[in-house]
Amino acid sequence: MKRLIDVIGSIVALVVFTPTMLVIMLLINLEYKGPLFYGQTRIGKNGAEFKMWKFRSMIENVHELRSQMMRMAQCSRYSMVCYGELGNG
Repeated sequence: MKRLIDVIGSIVALVVFTPTMLVIMLLINLEYKGPLFYGQTRIGKNGAEFKMWKFRSMIENVHELRSQMMRMAQCSRYSMVCYGELGNG
C-alpha cells in the first residue's frame, strides 16, 4: 500500500511540476550557455554512491572566476586605503 501511494504521489508531482521545470530550463538556457543540469556524486545510505542531478545555478568556471574576483577586490581595497578613499588615509 505504501509503495502504491509513493508511485501515485510521484506521478502527480511530475505532472504538477513539469511546467515549472520547463520554464526554469528555458530561463537557464536563455541566460547562460552550457549544460542545464549539474551532476554530482554523493554518498548515501550505507556508503552507497549515487549521482544527484539538479538545475545548474552557477556559471561553469565559478572557481576560476572567484579567485580572479578575490584578487581584484584585494587590489581595489589596497588602492582605496593607499589613496585615502576609505577616510582613514
